[in-house]
Amino acid sequence: MSMTAEAVTNQTLTRPKQTAEHFQISIMTLHRWRKQKGFPQPLKRGAVVLYNCPAIKAWLNGES
Repeated sequence: MSMTAEAVTNQTLTRPKQTAEHFQISIMTLHRWRKQKGFPQPLKRGAVVLYNCPAIKAWLNGES
């Protein structure tokens, strides 16, 4: 599943540290989640990695 610029304009995008804090998990857990089937892949622009928190929440709730 890829994210286009249009699809992410209304989403909350956060860096890994802020994403981990939002979900009250460690960065390592975030990396483990990322390897699981169906996990919303982050948007990468050079060295910047951004996660879509609403999409991750939906994934955790089994909605994706």
